[in-house]
Amino acid sequence: MALSASKITLYAAEVVVLKDHAEKLRKHTKPNIKSYATTYNLPYYRLLRMCKGLPTRSDRRPPAHQLSEEQDLALERYLDVINAIGFGVYRALVEPQANTLLMDSYTGIDEGHQQLGKQWARRWLQRHPKYRRVKAKPIEVQRKLAQEPEAL
Repeated sequence: MALSASKITLYAAEVVVLKDHAEKLRKHTKPNIKSYATTYNLPYYRLLRMCKGLPTRSDRRPPAHQLSEEQDLALERYLDVINAIGFGVYRALVEPQANTLLMDSYTGIDEGHQQLGKQWARRWLQRHPKYRRVKAKPIEVQRKLAQEPEAL
């Protein structure tokens, strides 16, 4: 569900106001954040997170992302190579490679690594539109012959 532009700008304006108030509170040695938030009619937990220097909701990483940024980049590079040789990218290719990346990075001794869900590959491909699946169409014989270097 996409947010409308007015809700996004309203949230961004609230974040700016909260940052200003957090800066004022950091100047005090032991501020009472609860009473300050009540006095100025501000959301307490968001103000508390700002005072602690923690990221806002829009800055935090979504909870459904299983791969780290490095693993995500490795998966993208792998798929770029597969795409460059003309093999094509599809879900059944993405999921095993991502599971392999998770397995290689797992350091636990008790249990196995965390498996990805059934729909994880579909959601990952939606987040990365450059891997949209394009159906390969057969080309005509004359055109195929024209592309071969021996024919030239």
